[in-house]
Amino acid sequence: MEWAFSEELKLNDGLPTVMHLNERAIKKSPRRLQIKVKRWNLTRRSSRHFSSGLLGVESEEEVEWAALLVEAGARAVYITHRHDSPAFAEADWSWVSPLVEAIGDDPNWFRRLSQAEKDDVNHRLWAEGRLKVEPWLEARLNTDRVHVLPRTEVMECVDQNGELSVALSNGETIACDQIILATGYKVDITRLPILAAGNILDRLETRNGFPVLDDHFQTSINGLFITSMPATQDFGPFFGFTIAVRVSAKLICEAVATEQTVGLR
Repeated sequence: MEWAFSEELKLNDGLPTVMHLNERAIKKSPRRLQIKVKRWNLTRRSSRHFSSGLLGVESEEEVEWAALLVEAGARAVYITHRHDSPAFAEADWSWVSPLVEAIGDDPNWFRRLSQAEKDDVNHRLWAEGRLKVEPWLEARLNTDRVHVLPRTEVMECVDQNGELSVALSNGETIACDQIILATGYKVDITRLPILAAGNILDRLETRNGFPVLDDHFQTSINGLFITSMPATQDFGPFFGFTIAVRVSAKLICEAVATEQTVGLR
């Protein structure tokens, strides 16, 4: 067996550390508010334990949660969307792979775009993932126990005599047992535990909470490379997903190999 050693550190952060929390809702919410990155045992949410709940939805994953909750016996599930409720339709990702592969040969592509062009790319990817839900889910949600509330946000949540009273932006108030928040992610690289616990943050250049990266994902600290969601500001939204893993690895390995080759001279 052969082992490869490197002095460089390649960092894939893990999403929980960049969780975007709804501070307004959380400030007044009791313990029964759940964040989607936590493991949740749906088998314990039968009709005996879970009469009704609210899902703050941002992706198809949470729509699947709604289906599972109904199948587990929940008497009512409310789904809120900040945007229009998604259609049951196949997403078209065919345009993504060619773009990502091209970035492997032109790492500066996304950075060169104007802000308007970047916004268009971000919105197109967002729309495919947020405004469409796989058609096979429709039948599982076709029940009067599921209530879909488009363009609605949670404004406040308080515990009233053991029941959660949830005020929504549409003026409604819902009484439920549990809330699951799917609020998305907001990068703040200083919250990454491995960095926060160390002594290099003062040398790490950041912008808008993201690390500033070169064309090979290297930060302002020589030998420290960061990929995944913290790389999306410089490389585009695709790099928050596994489709960009190969290109990320290619660009990082090019930099590491070049550095090691220079070091051997």
